[in-house]
Amino acid sequence: MKITIKMIAEKAGVSAGTVDRVLHNRPNVKPEVRERVEKVIQELDYQPNKAARALAYRDNYKQLAIVFPSWSGYFRRDIEHGIADAEENLSDFGVSVQPYIYDQRNHKQCLDILDALQRSHVNGIALCAENSVLIREKINDLHEQHIPVVTFNSDIADSKRICFVGQETLRSGRVAAEILSKYLRDGEETLVVLGNYEYSGHKARVDGFLQRFDEIGVPRERFHIIECYNEYTITFDKVYDALAANPNIRFIYMANRSVTACAEVLRRMGLAGKIRVVCHDVTDTICQLLREGVVDFTIEQDLYAQGYRPLMILGDMLMSRRIPERRYQYTALNIINAENVEYLK
Repeated sequence: MKITIKMIAEKAGVSAGTVDRVLHNRPNVKPEVRERVEKVIQELDYQPNKAARALAYRDNYKQLAIVFPSWSGYFRRDIEHGIADAEENLSDFGVSVQPYIYDQRNHKQCLDILDALQRSHVNGIALCAENSVLIREKINDLHEQHIPVVTFNSDIADSKRICFVGQETLRSGRVAAEILSKYLRDGEETLVVLGNYEYSGHKARVDGFLQRFDEIGVPRERFHIIECYNEYTITFDKVYDALAANPNIRFIYMANRSVTACAEVLRRMGLAGKIRVVCHDVTDTICQLLREGVVDFTIEQDLYAQGYRPLMILGDMLMSRRIPERRYQYTALNIINAENVEYLK
């Protein structure tokens, strides 16, 4: 049975005009009446025609922002493809999207962007940032001003963000451990190359990696953890020093984007193909390293979805005024090796 505005009005005890004002987010409706009408709309699962909704919102422009670090290559390309498709889909409803990019090493720059967006009363923010006290406090401030925040790629779960979109990073670390555990023998050790402890996605990967090895009884002293901040030079120097100092290292887990630095160390030391490497993401360089046998496996994350879905969630909230039920919206976990890398788009 088709649900009509008249049916909603009768059940809510209001006029059809009041229902129309609520559906189109127009003023002059008492808060308690608006709440009652919205409750009936949800109960009846009323789905207005998309074209009609577009006409209703076209003259009521809304602004969304997406804030993320100054990534390059595959990271930037796939995120921006997702953003572009989301903006195209939302434009019919009078919603525009503005990207804001900051230097990942410049924590204050990210906060300054969020401060400016708060002052401008933007209608929603998709955010990828470090999990710090100041960022958490800013998200909570935005929430109090009714500016919803959806995090992506790296979560800030202990804040008042609406939900998180991205890889289930703890499980991705466990997957990496499961792969390497099939090869690890007594006396062999593993080098864990972490990006940044402050970046929750990196930390969760390492936590999951070590958690899985704890479960299968591999002692922690067989793992050497170095923090390299995704910097090529720091990664190169620390990986080189670790391998030179410990000939028992036979495996490397790269929870760090500077995989090229690790690969160069292995080549220079004559260890390429002799030390097994598991990493994350499918950059063009990593794909080539898979083909060459320098990297054994990589775990893919869907960066397109991380650009697309947070904005669509915020756009849907603007139109339906409903908070998404799922606070964690995880993207796919795919394992890529030399045999299936050619099938990637």
